[in-house]
Amino acid sequence: NDNDNDNEVLQTEDNSLPDWAKPTSESSSSSDSNKAKEQTQQQTNEADMFGANEDNLESNTQSKGKISQKQLETLRELEYAERERRSKAQEKQATHGRPPNFPNLPQWMRFGCLQPCFHVDIKTEIPIIGQRITRIAYYYWMFLTFTYFWNFICCLAFLGAKDVNKTDVSVGISVAYLVLFTPCSYYCWFHNLYNGMRTDSSLKFGWFFLVFGVQTIASIFFCIGFSGTGAAGYIVSARAVSGDSKEIGILGFTCSILFTLNAVLNLYILKTVLAVYRSQGMSLDAMTSEAAVGIASNKSVQKAVVKGAMDNV
Repeated sequence: NDNDNDNEVLQTEDNSLPDWAKPTSESSSSSDSNKAKEQTQQQTNEADMFGANEDNLESNTQSKGKISQKQLETLRELEYAERERRSKAQEKQATHGRPPNFPNLPQWMRFGCLQPCFHVDIKTEIPIIGQRITRIAYYYWMFLTFTYFWNFICCLAFLGAKDVNKTDVSVGISVAYLVLFTPCSYYCWFHNLYNGMRTDSSLKFGWFFLVFGVQTIASIFFCIGFSGTGAAGYIVSARAVSGDSKEIGILGFTCSILFTLNAVLNLYILKTVLAVYRSQGMSLDAMTSEAAVGIASNKSVQKAVVKGAMDNV
């Protein structure tokens, strides 16, 4: 009995001891059980995380599938609209041809050389992807024409400003801007953009980028407004405001703002046309190859080459 009591006392003492003070066999069994519980809990957490990730992946896949389906439907609609546009263009060209309809002058003004010179039909002749930017470029050309006209008015007003130099020279140059740049801008960049969109010509796009880039630089130059340059920019307007001609200076600032808007629109049109150009698979190599083919097929160039070869013989 005494031995039994001693064993019971020892057991209670062992149970009251911490894990590190218990005998080796008991401490190892308890640590093993704790490790087993931790591993089981970790496996449960990993399973939960894996299930959550799997659910998220499935939802993302479904959302991607929905987006791709919408894109596919949009592409089909665009393709159908493009086919319908091409059929209408071919039918219209076979029936009526491409008669000049721009500028659309009234009948009482059409006499002598005052006749429409170009054919413009953006809705029928331009691909769907390029119709919006072509229409924006067309309206921008009208806005540019109005800017040149308003610049001429402001330069006339600067004749009454005492603090602005070379105002008479500016008036003459502003008249040249209005008379020359208005038709030249249409023919040199808008006409090239229109034909480039209509015929997918890389060379026409190249001429557009060249001329329109020069016009962008010119618009920025006109914003500055040096004296005697024919532009009612910020410098000449500030001089008029700082002097005795504040009303004339304020009028000049309106023209400066118009030139600033022109510069911003130039950059936007250049960026958008470049995106359309690249989306159609065109590049600088296609532009150079098209230019080389055009030069080689020119009859004057062929005659010159044959004549040079005969002279060498």
